[in-house]
Amino acid sequence: TSSSDDEEGEAATLIPASPAQDPQHADRPAAGRRCSGCDDPSVRGLVVITACFTLLFAGWVPMENLLSTYEGDLGYYALMTVYLAVVPGSFVAPWIMARAGPRGSMFIAAVPYTCFAGALVLKELGIGTRGEVLYPCAVGVGLGCGVLWGSQGVLLKTFSEAFDIGQTLRTQSRSAGSLGLFNGVGQAAAPGGGLLALIGSSLMAQFEIGRLTLYTSLFVSLAVGNVLLFAMPDAKQLLLERRTQLRELGQKSLYNPHGDHRPPAARPPVSILAIPRLLLRSPVLCYLQLCFCSGGYANAFMAGSFTADIVARHLGPEWIGYVMAARNVAGVLSGVGLGRLSDRIGRYRCYL
Repeated sequence: TSSSDDEEGEAATLIPASPAQDPQHADRPAAGRRCSGCDDPSVRGLVVITACFTLLFAGWVPMENLLSTYEGDLGYYALMTVYLAVVPGSFVAPWIMARAGPRGSMFIAAVPYTCFAGALVLKELGIGTRGEVLYPCAVGVGLGCGVLWGSQGVLLKTFSEAFDIGQTLRTQSRSAGSLGLFNGVGQAAAPGGGLLALIGSSLMAQFEIGRLTLYTSLFVSLAVGNVLLFAMPDAKQLLLERRTQLRELGQKSLYNPHGDHRPPAARPPVSILAIPRLLLRSPVLCYLQLCFCSGGYANAFMAGSFTADIVARHLGPEWIGYVMAARNVAGVLSGVGLGRLSDRIGRYRCYL
């Protein structure tokens, strides 16, 4: 009958033809013979983010951990300036991301890290020895910290949703289990890059290589990380295309059940002054402030006091990299492991 013919035709459009049935793709291997989704643009986006963060923090983590030891009070006050600037930068981050987009925001936030390393190079060359260049760069690093991590989180979520929709389109079965894995891999890039750089800086200190060479190598790592951001796919455009394809099949994304139009409450605030009020409205965020404060205190203590007053004094400066590398190993393992675990047991239970 005509209805059965219509059903068969509709099913044929939903089920992709095999290589044997499609002469145009007869020379291609079957999808099951290779890694499903490995050539997906969203996977390429994850690789680019991971590579960028690895290089960025390969340059930043050694500076953060060695400044108070190598530069004395200048390094200590530079770190203090960074941490003080993080506070207002966190409120400005949503406003910047709403206007520059996640990829543009990440580039804007990553440039001050490179400038900070460049200021240290200039100091070793005799320019700005009192911090005339270093302190403004430290302010830029602090202001961009929230933007950097916020844009990374948005990009990882966008690429993970695009990947899940792509898997749904390829396998015709609903998929929504890569958010934790994408976040785990992305979050592990920072301690992973720091791990490699800390070991390298310790070896340089052990062989008595000068600080100019060390700071220059960190500057190059940061600059390459900035340039790699231009190789990142357009996450927003990719997700819109995938959602359109999914909508044509009559399905909705598990990440975005309301469609492409966000409800008014989810839109970015127009005014920077409105951001603190929005944050204080959330009881969850109010409770999490204690966790955030304790995490910030622990990070500042490890980078500023623990390295200079304990490790360098009792073991020597060349051991700072190895000790902090052990900490970063735990960060890499927990980032990937807990990210995958959160996909199975839920993010709330994993956070507890």
